[in-house]
Amino acid sequence: MTLYPGDVIPTGTPSGVGAGFKPPRFLRPGDTMRLSVEGLGEQTQRLVAFQG
Repeated sequence: MTLYPGDVIPTGTPSGVGAGFKPPRFLRPGDTMRLSVEGLGEQTQRLVAFQG
């Protein structure tokens, strides 16, 4: 498969995964997520509260 600039690679886990921990663990504002792919790079995202 060839990837091009702007291609999106959706990733994640099924809903409800956090509820399986004891105690349950869910993402909260201020948490940081990091994704890295060897030979490609790394991205870091910090969660913020939704203000809609």
